[in-house]
Amino acid sequence: MECKEFLERANGKCRTRVFSAVDYDDFCTALMTAVSAASKREPFYVEWDAGGVANSYKYATTTARCGVYTTPSGHIVPVVDRPAARRQGASCIYSGGERSYFKWFREVSDDIR
Repeated sequence: MECKEFLERANGKCRTRVFSAVDYDDFCTALMTAVSAASKREPFYVEWDAGGVANSYKYATTTARCGVYTTPSGHIVPVVDRPAARRQGASCIYSGGERSYFKWFREVSDDIR
C-alpha cells in the first residue's frame, strides 16, 4: 500500500481526526515488524487512531484508525479505515482489543501444536 492509498483509506473526505505521512511511516514500520514476527509465528499487535470521542448526545464522528496483527498461521492482517468513535474512543482492530488478541493467539497456538 502506498502513502496516497493509505491516506485516502484512513482520511476519506474528512478534515478532522486525520492521519499524515508520518502515520504512514509508522504503519510501514509496524508492517515490517509484523513480517518478522509472522515468519517466526510470534504474536504481534499494534494499533492507533487519530483520536476523538463521541459525546453524550450521540454525536456521530469518525476517526482515522490503523493497525496490524499477525495470526498463529503466519498471516499478517493490516487494517486501515475510518470507524465511528464511541464514548470510549475508536473500536479496536481486533474484536475485544489487544488483550483478547493475545488470549486468542495463545489458545489457537496451543491447538496447532
